[in-house]
Amino acid sequence: MSTRPKYDVVIAGAGFVGSILANKLGQAGIKVLLLDYGDTLYFDPKTGADQRQPLIDRVFASTSHIPNAAYWNEGYPGPQMPYEDNLRPYYRGPAYEDPNSKLPKFQSTYAKVIGGTTWHWLGTSLRYVPSTFRERTLYGRGADWPLTYQDLESWYWEAEKEIGVSGDDASANLLTPRYGRPYPMPPIVQSYSDKRMAERLAGMTFEGMPVRVDPTPQARNSVPYQDRPPCAGSVNCIPLCPIQAKYDATVHLKRALNPALDPANREGSVPAELIKRAAITKLEVDGSGKVTKLWYRRVGDAKDVAVEGKEFVLAIHAIEIPRILLNSQRESGGLAKTSGLVGCHLMDHNIVIAYGLADEPLYPFRGPLSTSGIESLRDGWFRRDRGAFRVEIENIGTQWAENSPFGQLNALLAKGLYGKSLERQLAWDVGRQVQIDGLIEPEGQKDSTVTLSDDLEPGTGVPLPKISYKIDDYTLAGRVAFEKFSTQMLRALGCDDVQIVADLKGAGHLMGTCRMGTNPRLSVTDGFGRTHDHPNLWLTGSALFPTVDAANPTLTIAAMTLRTADHLVRQFQHH
Repeated sequence: MSTRPKYDVVIAGAGFVGSILANKLGQAGIKVLLLDYGDTLYFDPKTGADQRQPLIDRVFASTSHIPNAAYWNEGYPGPQMPYEDNLRPYYRGPAYEDPNSKLPKFQSTYAKVIGGTTWHWLGTSLRYVPSTFRERTLYGRGADWPLTYQDLESWYWEAEKEIGVSGDDASANLLTPRYGRPYPMPPIVQSYSDKRMAERLAGMTFEGMPVRVDPTPQARNSVPYQDRPPCAGSVNCIPLCPIQAKYDATVHLKRALNPALDPANREGSVPAELIKRAAITKLEVDGSGKVTKLWYRRVGDAKDVAVEGKEFVLAIHAIEIPRILLNSQRESGGLAKTSGLVGCHLMDHNIVIAYGLADEPLYPFRGPLSTSGIESLRDGWFRRDRGAFRVEIENIGTQWAENSPFGQLNALLAKGLYGKSLERQLAWDVGRQVQIDGLIEPEGQKDSTVTLSDDLEPGTGVPLPKISYKIDDYTLAGRVAFEKFSTQMLRALGCDDVQIVADLKGAGHLMGTCRMGTNPRLSVTDGFGRTHDHPNLWLTGSALFPTVDAANPTLTIAAMTLRTADHLVRQFQHH
């Protein structure tokens, strides 16, 4: 005789998606179990008070300040997660194992900690442009989404309220209609350098399109919001906001674990349960294709444990999701296998960096890492032939390109400058620095893949991810266009010597690998993330994206998550 599962929904991952889902389902009285690889909450679940000082200490003790600088797990048998300066322990494949390989490396990483990668994201919260959802139909590229911008627009608005987005209503309708709905908060104040650039670039066009410097919508408080303070301009957004002015997933995780902390707490809300140090190993299905159990291993423990539920959700990122699907029933090819596309179409926004010295001081290193961007070049008929690009204007001088200001200091010392001469020249050079980053839109390639390696991860027994990454011609053509644009823009600012970083950088945007669609032979899930092959298995996040725009994906992830949460709630209410 079968027993009724204790949990209605079992969610693997207590990061951005998992925390929002658990909060919204719990509000509807749905019993949720969260499992996460991380071992520390960094907040008091009773009061919600933050306890992030250990993370802050790690940031300041770090010599690299890479995004994952603060997020290592003591006592874990490694490798636990990829690090930007040392990918090899976690990622496998010829690009990482053969020093003579000419293949490109997938350089982006993620944090396997409770709260996920939102601990160190920048906070950029842009909507995708409407044409991205119909890119195959309009431009003959990628694949159409099984939903439109209009299907998601109201959920974009809900997402902006949920995570708290500061934005400029005056520039909001440039490419993404808001239908009169204002942002929850006014924009983060633009830096002096951004304002001065806007003045000097006024009237500039590129390939017939206007060049506009607009405030960037950001999930960072410009005024007090959700009992969190406004941004203090610490310039630590990556790897950590020390005061939580920037949204991270613990905002919703606190509410999920303790509904009393939820401003929308209502009668009938139930708290989620959380199992920490839980490495997901596989899923088990019955003869009808329904998932019956999720298996996990407490990190460092050789014993696998199973949990049962009615619905199962993988909310563990575009590399970890295919890793678990492929490791489940591995002998028969894994789960959700009808289309053969699990792990395919891995994408990232490959970044090109352009920089130079303006002919006047612009005074960088003030405020958050970035307060403005150029969004007006993200869409047009050119997308038939090349990837679009988004321009992010940096407030940190040429730090990413040249390790500013230390790079300039060392160079001037090498020239023999010292004392007042050194001080004056360093101030003049650093004060004129301009750096812009181009996020290039890719086109998903079927042979850009995440599969399983032969090497098992210590402490979990799950094969480490093997990555084969392709940078397609569509992306490379977008890069050429950005280099042309950036040269034009920087010269308009008086930069005589425009420099381009030769190597494409990773943006930290892991996308693709389990694309959604209407045809089970051409996609892994439907438009809500339910797998075609398994009626109670749901996949989430940017792993589902068939195309990706040139904009950062996080706000679209949030909108889709809220839409799926509403769909799941209605399903439980119906039954």
